Amino acid sequence: MGLAAGSIIAIVLIVAVFAAFVHVNAPGQATSSQISSQSGGQATNSTTQASNQLPPANSVSVNIGDLGAYPYNGFGPTTVTVFIGVNNTVVWQNVDQTHGAQTVAASVVSTTGLFNSGTLAPSAEWWFTFTTPGTYSYYNGYYPSETGIVVVES
Repeated sequence: MGLAAGSIIAIVLIVAVFAAFVHVNAPGQATSSQISSQSGGQATNSTTQASNQLPPANSVSVNIGDLGAYPYNGFGPTTVTVFIGVNNTVVWQNVDQTHGAQTVAASVVSTTGLFNSGTLAPSAEWWFTFTTPGTYSYYNGYYPSETGIVVVES
């Protein structure tokens, strides 16, 4: 095989790998990004990003874990309101730590199937950008009684 043929094959492979990680959303649908380092699973409806990529600076944060509040819910705050074009990205971070020999994993799962963070190990974060007004309910895939709501306004 000549050098030119080898180069073409390498380029085709690079394009194929890149295409496998690109997710194209329908107009008006939400998009998301995930920090994949420290995260055990792939998110659905997302684009996997390099571990050094950061969420938008104007994003809204929600912690997951033992927040010291009773009754224990697991998401703090449990309800957030975001505005399209202003701060419509929500970042969830697993702030739970290892308890003895047990590592406390979490996940953020939409009740409608719109988004799923995959497994978030302690200290991992994942974010989702909302583009359609509405009320979005979600739960922790590991502890379904832990729930939250995102209200998206235009």
